[in-house]
Amino acid sequence: EDITGITPLTFVNDCVSFTTNVSARFWLADCHQVLETVGLATQLYRELICVPYMAKFVIFAKTNDAVESNLRCFCMTDDKVDKTLEQQENFEEVARSKDIEVFMI
Repeated sequence: EDITGITPLTFVNDCVSFTTNVSARFWLADCHQVLETVGLATQLYRELICVPYMAKFVIFAKTNDAVESNLRCFCMTDDKVDKTLEQQENFEEVARSKDIEVFMI
């Protein structure tokens, strides 16, 4: 049920609110181009339903010779750095991020 045209909006300073007894999820989007509304709503919905997870980025390095090195970057969801192939191949951990929220879109 589209309640867009029949739901009064209340504006107070920079905030907008509305009340309805329709049971659903609602997002208020300011879309100046009417033709872009469906695309904007679809993109917004896809981003809002994504469940974040905690991960960290870890950088491994290995020097092959005087002029060549390898860098590998990992997005890791656990702390099992010691079980990576890089540890077995004698790569050195050179950087590690703090835990951050990661979303798959």
